[in-house]
Amino acid sequence: MVITWIKNMEKRYQGISDAHDPNRWPVAKAVLSMISVCYQLGVQLRTELYDRAILPTRRLECKVIAIGNMTAGGTGKTPMAMYIAQLVERSGKRVVIISRGYRGSAEKRGGVVSDGSQILMSPAEAGDEPYMMAQKLGSIPVLVGRSRYKSGLEAVRKFQAQVVILDDAFQHIQLHRDLNLLLLDAKHPFGNGFLLPRGRLREPVAAANRADAVVYTRSNSMLQAPRKTNRWIESKPYFKSIHTPIFYQVTGVQQKELIRRPYALTRISNHDMSGYSVYAFAAIANNADFRKTIESSEMELCGFRFFNDHHVYSDTELDQIVLEMKESGARWLITTEKDFFRIENRSNLPSRLLVVGIDIYFGDQKDKFENFIFSRLSD
Repeated sequence: MVITWIKNMEKRYQGISDAHDPNRWPVAKAVLSMISVCYQLGVQLRTELYDRAILPTRRLECKVIAIGNMTAGGTGKTPMAMYIAQLVERSGKRVVIISRGYRGSAEKRGGVVSDGSQILMSPAEAGDEPYMMAQKLGSIPVLVGRSRYKSGLEAVRKFQAQVVILDDAFQHIQLHRDLNLLLLDAKHPFGNGFLLPRGRLREPVAAANRADAVVYTRSNSMLQAPRKTNRWIESKPYFKSIHTPIFYQVTGVQQKELIRRPYALTRISNHDMSGYSVYAFAAIANNADFRKTIESSEMELCGFRFFNDHHVYSDTELDQIVLEMKESGARWLITTEKDFFRIENRSNLPSRLLVVGIDIYFGDQKDKFENFIFSRLSD
């Protein structure tokens, strides 16, 4: 009962903060605006303390790349972190990814999710995104911890990291960065312009000045330059990227072939998805975008069930989702890659399951973007 009430309140709050009609929810918006002012004062005080060196900014004995955004919610930070990690690894440098491990039990104490050869934590310990990165990256170590400095020291000591990539760390100013990469959603780069909780901004727009470069994600067209959104980033190097969906089918793997993973992902051509009847479920920051991805692929969407970001599925919920799929007439369940890795070790994993991942595409800016990354690492 309590959990249901909290979820309903979260949905109502999101509706209020996202509403564009100025005459809707006037009292609630006024209250949220006052809280936002207090939040902004706290953020500005913290930034000022670091700017004046009253609070120390620490350094690691390696290059540090921070990837993040300015709004609550997803802009493709984790896929970008993986993209750059693989790019750096191909250049011959030893690279480690560090994530906070949000909502994982190891978030406070920190630890190694993957040492580059084996997975050492469960999704519940690591958090869903670090666990997904560990599974997908294979040879690249992944660490978690609320203290990125402490995790960075371990990355250098244990893995001799030459480059550390901080996932979702634009606001983590207590650690020196050699490259601050700011990701902005091309459609709504700064949300509705308000700070939390009235809007989605984590800090004032002026904080974008910390960025060394900007990447506009989810750009509809690779041909037109994005509109310069404000004076803080108009002089920054910028790049455009789009997220292209990758479709997989979950297939069984013999236990003797791969002991720790009873399932595998077999890629399906995007052109072969037309005509699939599916029931969708997901718990990510942009569930609506996931639904649009399914609809644009010409699959028949028979129904869907969405949860809040980082939701931990119970066995009862998974059984209910399978039942709803059957009742809807769909032949397949479909979910996101992050959701799949969150449930992959469940004994009641559905047998007819499709998974959607994300591939980052820079178009003709690919070489320019990668050369920019390498130039900053060689400084």
